[in-house]
Amino acid sequence: MSEARKVHEALAGPKELYWGKGQHFSFYDHPGQVRRTADRVAAHFKATLS
Repeated sequence: MSEARKVHEALAGPKELYWGKGQHFSFYDHPGQVRRTADRVAAHFKATLS
């Protein structure tokens, strides 16, 4: 099991695991990948923290 999945399993409360495509650094260096991921995070926070 990946470390990300272990952390996800240990979290309490509303949660969502988003597994995007790309290499590790894609989530830092590629604007499209960063935007998609940030949009998912924002939508999750809006839905669960409102």
